[in-house]
Amino acid sequence: MGAEKKPQFDFGENGLDAEQKIDKEKHEALGVCPVCRKGQVYILTRSFACENAITAPKTCNFRVSKNILSREIPKEEVQKLITTGKTDLLHKFISKKGRAFSAYLKLENGKIGFEFEEKKQRAKKKIATPRAAATAS
Repeated sequence: MGAEKKPQFDFGENGLDAEQKIDKEKHEALGVCPVCRKGQVYILTRSFACENAITAPKTCNFRVSKNILSREIPKEEVQKLITTGKTDLLHKFISKKGRAFSAYLKLENGKIGFEFEEKKQRAKKKIATPRAAATAS
């Protein structure tokens, strides 16, 4: 839990590509980096990353792992993330407790986080009260 009593997620550096050279013939570009607005975001072996985040000196920190909480992230969703700041609703993330959940990935202040779908309120069941039963007879 963060300072504002909101859940925070640590995506860590695990599963992300170490410093790697971009071969423009081998690696596909997805678009302009939403953080530094200078470099291109490329599809790497295990992540999507800004070219300025993987070359020395690092001038950007934008990276998205291809696999987040046991769910593979498609390149189309990363393209939506870098152009609009939010993906479509993605299903089958697996929490640390092993429960599946759905969420949007969103970009906020250069960091990737979750945004959860608003819960739909259930209709309340009407319970017959003794007063209502007495007036009905």
